[in-house]
Amino acid sequence: GPWRTNTSGRVVNIESGLPTLQLDDLIVCLINAFNDDGKFGCTIEPKPTALKSAQEFLAATTKMASGRKWRESLRAAVGRQDVIVHGISPDSGVAQTIVDADYLMKKIGMGLEPTISDCPSYFDRVKDDPSSAQSQTLIRWWFTMAYDALVKDANDRVFKICGNSIKVLSENELLDQQGQRVHTGASDNATGGFAEDFTRHIETMSEKHPVFASLKNVFDLALVANIVKKYDVRNRLQWQRRFCDASVCSAANSNERTQYVFASHESNDEVDSIMNFETFNFKLNGRRFRRTMVGVSGGVEFDFNRLLKQIEVVDQSQSQF
Repeated sequence: GPWRTNTSGRVVNIESGLPTLQLDDLIVCLINAFNDDGKFGCTIEPKPTALKSAQEFLAATTKMASGRKWRESLRAAVGRQDVIVHGISPDSGVAQTIVDADYLMKKIGMGLEPTISDCPSYFDRVKDDPSSAQSQTLIRWWFTMAYDALVKDANDRVFKICGNSIKVLSENELLDQQGQRVHTGASDNATGGFAEDFTRHIETMSEKHPVFASLKNVFDLALVANIVKKYDVRNRLQWQRRFCDASVCSAANSNERTQYVFASHESNDEVDSIMNFETFNFKLNGRRFRRTMVGVSGGVEFDFNRLLKQIEVVDQSQSQF
């Protein structure tokens, strides 16, 4: 349908307000499929030295935690976070979308950006049950793929993608005395609940924040690109010559891997830490406790081979589509 550029510079459908598919994004996903085995993503990670500094700061000052000056000192101790993009060019539109979506999701989770009523922030959840929050943990949320099934005809020529493509996963990581992160493989109720509700209500969230619809577009295009590589045997050599020429397929910048010229976007290798602060006092078994929550990490991951192991691939006759 007809489209326009909105106030955020995103190209959207005039009637729905949702982002349109981008040819540039499809090309980037094709390059990734043929050169990097259909695996790409980003992470936004706190620096280990900053985690140690923040941990030491909290241990030394929590009893007097109050006031703007204290909060700014804590923010300085947490520092900036590293943005790491892999499998795609950091200045591509795909990279911009996945980093922007990841950063905004974390800000919503920490109560720094507006959410929807069906998906309360982490702090709103903890207020109801402060004892459920784990002490000395790092909250981790990240996007991954979540298709239900890939339906294809017997000749591998017609495909149908089933289900919503976006899922948010979660984990509470422990911090040791050196500020190193220790995986637990588990989430407390507030951390896991936010991830589950965000996934369940992703369409409503996308209406409020269109960048999440752009992320869905990227995941869908990446799946299509990898279907082309895996199943389009008749044209595979033509695709490989275009997107995986031996002389250029080791190039770091995707622009150098193909004659197609796509727009270059601004990229940053660091962002301000997503940090919100609240202290909760509560009693448990006759004892008084105090919990202080400060930050998050995570990212975006697309892995076609892992996806194929997780979803059902159904053969059907073309007449059933």
